[in-house]
Formats: sequence, C-alpha cells, structure tokens
Amino acid sequence: MNLHKTMFRKGLIAAAMLLPSIVLAAPAAGQRAERVIVRGQLLDRADGHPLTAARVAIPTRNVAVYTDSSGGFVLPPMPAGTYDVEMERLGYHAIRANLTLEKDDSVVVRLAPEPLALEELKVFGNSLLTRTERSTVSARSFDARMFDTYSGGNTLAFLGDYAGIHAMPCTATAPGSNCATIRGLPESVGVWIDGQPSMFGLEELRTIPAQEIFHINVYMGGALVEVITREYAREEAHHRIKHPLPPFITMRAVQLQGRIQSQQ
Repeated sequence: MNLHKTMFRKGLIAAAMLLPSIVLAAPAAGQRAERVIVRGQLLDRADGHPLTAARVAIPTRNVAVYTDSSGGFVLPPMPAGTYDVEMERLGYHAIRANLTLEKDDSVVVRLAPEPLALEELKVFGNSLLTRTERSTVSARSFDARMFDTYSGGNTLAFLGDYAGIHAMPCTATAPGSNCATIRGLPESVGVWIDGQPSMFGLEELRTIPAQEIFHINVYMGGALVEVITREYAREEAHHRIKHPLPPFITMRAVQLQGRIQSQQ
C-alpha cells in the first residue's frame, strides 16, 4: 500500500493560472549552477486565509514539505533548474506547475477551494466522530484540525503526545509485534490504516507524517488505533462508501475485560 502517493482531481482549477510557469532570474551563461532555496506561502483563493498542512512536493527530487500555521513552506536547497512542483490541500483543487529555480526567492500561491469536497469531508469526519460516541468501549477521536497544527513530526509521535501511546517491546504477557503501555501495563496494539489491518502496526505510523492524517480513533485506551489518511478520506467522502469498522473491536474488548477480571 502506497501511503504517500499524490492524487490530483481533474476539473477547472482557477488558481492554476497563477502558476503556469514560475521563473526566478536566470544566471549568466556558463555560470556554475548553485543551490537555491525557495520560500512560499499557500493561501485560500476565496478569502485569503493561510492553508496549513498543505503539501508541496517535487517528485523528481523526492522532496515533500508541508505548510505551517501561517501557510508558509521552505523547500530544501536544490540545484538551479526547472522542476515540476505539486501543491495540494484536502478540499482544494491541486496545482501542478513548472517551477524554474535560479536564485533564492519567494512565491505566494492561492489554491481554489472545492466547496462540494469540503462538505463531503465534513460529513465523513462527523461519521467517524459518531462512531466513537456510539462505541460500546472507551474511545477518543482526533480530527483533521489537530493534525493541521501539529509540528511534532510523524503520526506515532502525535499518538505519544496526545493519546499517551508509546511504542515499546512486547513481553510474554503481551505477545505480538506491536505493543504500548495501556493502563500502566504493556499491551499488544492493533493498528488499522484506511480500513485495513496494518502489517507493521505502530512502526508504520512512524513513517507517516502527521499532516497526511485526516482522523484517528483510539479505542480502549490504545488497544486499537484506527487511522484514516487524507487521501483515503478524499475518496471515501466523495463516493459516500460506508467506512468499514475494524471487526475485532468487540472481540478485543471482551478479551481485555476478561483479563481485568482474572486479575481481580
């Protein structure tokens, strides 16, 4: 499963007219190519507010950065040249533009919102929240707004900071390959990503930037972690497919309850 692929919708992209080609001052002929740094800011085309957690990528350089709370981003130093740059934000029309880097400079880009997509995502997010509210086991939700502003790194780091889930080696009392401290005891952890069980569990979450996450539900203090990426949310919300419930939530709750009773 490719968790980091970039998808672009077809349609009218008014903001694309802003960036058919960006050229930043050419060097003299024969001059040695230097490494340049480009800073930028992504804004909402409709009202001008900054877009946080937007993705700016140059695939041919294997470069991807995310905008901060002010919509700002900084591309790492790269050799002067021409590159295809991709800019996207959940709920907005994506842009693919030709970017010529020839000196340090800055750009401002405005992405056009997709009102229908934003409404679909709101409905989908509410359905995920309702799932935890109606759960027969303890559950907590973390929505896209939290990931927009999180600057601590990857998804596993987010869970450590906000859900108290810290990966640890498994023990004889908590067999498996994914464990964390739950209620003060080591427990095996089930991790589901985009409706499917994760083969690598918590370690896979270490590889996913928090800005790529749309929603997380944590059940039973961390015994089960359900992760929804933004790419998956975009597709599920648009097609209105009912997101599957991890089938072993109830079974896992019974197992935990039986273990608690046996220890009393």
